[in-house]
Amino acid sequence: MKKSDITYITTAAFISFTSIFYCAVSHFKIPIPRYYPLLNQWKMTKETGPSQGWYGLQAYAFAGAIVISMALYFLMNSFSKKEEKPLSHLKVKTIGIITTLIVISSMTYILHHEFTKWHVYEQIGL
Repeated sequence: MKKSDITYITTAAFISFTSIFYCAVSHFKIPIPRYYPLLNQWKMTKETGPSQGWYGLQAYAFAGAIVISMALYFLMNSFSKKEEKPLSHLKVKTIGIITTLIVISSMTYILHHEFTKWHVYEQIGL
């Protein structure tokens, strides 16, 4: 497999797993570090008052995706032969479509979660 194909697959995996880990925090109620600006502190516990959990959520999603993507990259790199054929156009398109569907599904889940959490559906009469 060509280096460019390995990079393409690794990037698609990183994008997909970032989206999946982002959703996993909400779905499985995984505790993440939160920043409390009024206290100027980071805490793992959810306390009263304004907090910013987005930073911890991003760190969790990126860290998980980086670990899996790097493992995939090194695995594909070690098993690839130097003179293999490049990925076919069908495989490139399929990987792109699957990645896009994962991101759209994740965005839909996150939007539904936030709308439910903030009672948006009730406010607009749904």
